[in-house]
Amino acid sequence: MEFELENPLTSLKEHQPDTVPALFADECRHIPSHYFSHSSKSRDFYISVRREAISFILKAQFSCNFDPFIPYLAISYIDRFISKQEIPRDDEGFISDAKSIRRMELLVLSTLNWRMRPVTPFSFLHFFLSSFELRHPLSIESLKDRASEFIFKSHYGNQIALFVSD
Repeated sequence: MEFELENPLTSLKEHQPDTVPALFADECRHIPSHYFSHSSKSRDFYISVRREAISFILKAQFSCNFDPFIPYLAISYIDRFISKQEIPRDDEGFISDAKSIRRMELLVLSTLNWRMRPVTPFSFLHFFLSSFELRHPLSIESLKDRASEFIFKSHYGNQIALFVSD
């Protein structure tokens, strides 16, 4: 069976009836902490860090021609991380030596409880696309591309995704 990024809980091509409830159940484990509340001064710092990170991610996406899912996932990780972990401030900017990067990678992974396959709006694309009676592969791909672009743009514009729908 093959793993699908957009359909992380199943590798079957046909939609399983229990997939969507499973996605909603798993989604709660992959959202930013609802305890995320910093003072307004600190919150401005986190918004600034998020904007700088997103700018870097978008530059990487542009230069490497990443699938829209990759930057979306990176932004999701950033939101989850900064909602659970204090970010040390440094007058010199960010530290980027190899040892610090390795430490930071482990800190991010442990802060996110090693949950690196989150449920995202992309996880639901297969379900919603299958509800349209499109037969032509180009029509399906076109709709998928437009939906992906919309999802990504809406995620980029959020200050931080702090809630999950009921």
